[in-house]
Formats: sequence, structure tokens, C-alpha cells
Amino acid sequence: MTTRNVSFLNDLKKGDEVYLVSADYKGRKSGKPAFVVSRGPKWLTISTSQNAHKERFDIHTGCGEVDSGYRRELWENEAAWQADVHKRKVWSDFRDAVNAHFHYPEGLSVENIEKMAELFGSRG
Repeated sequence: MTTRNVSFLNDLKKGDEVYLVSADYKGRKSGKPAFVVSRGPKWLTISTSQNAHKERFDIHTGCGEVDSGYRRELWENEAAWQADVHKRKVWSDFRDAVNAHFHYPEGLSVENIEKMAELFGSRG
């Protein structure tokens, strides 16, 4: 299940530009502009240039068919991908800070703790 917004996939048509993000063998991600070559009921066919190899991506998730094990994803544009990268970093830093404390931090109210627990679906 994906947590990112993939609603833009519903409106894509031949010739539209997207941002293709792929990971190398070490998991490092990078992206580049690409365009829609064709659209079917289940797959989008994407290419990075007129003569480049074409790849299929699931129309509901934006994830590419993967033979090598390296995931490829479609994003609406580079700004959307960069915003997600930033959000993941902030989330990771927050989780690390929470895990580093056995007790709640000074100044954190019960109401704030209850609100966070509610956001995470915790039953208190």
C-alpha cells in the first residue's frame, strides 16, 4: 500500500510529463523527467526520451514492473518527490527523538500526547 498521493495518475494521457524516480543497487534514489508513451486500463508506458527503453507502470500505484528488484516510481513532478523526501527525513528525525527518550520530555502535555496517540490510532 502506498502512502503518497497518486491521484495524478488518473488524469495522465499520452505525451504528459512525469518524474521517474529509481533506486540503484545501494538503494540511493534519483529522478529524471519522463513522459507517457501510452495508457491502458492497467499500465502506463513511460519513456525518458523518444528513443529510450520504454517501461510499464501500474496505473493505480505508479510503481514500475521490476525485474531487477530496484523499485521505480512515478511522481507528478520533481517538487512532489522532493517534498516527500523532506517529509520522510523530518519523520525519521522525529521517530529517532522519540525513541531516544524513555520518559516523556519536559513540557509535553497530556493533551499533546493524547492527540499524537489519536493520530497514530493508539488506544490509551
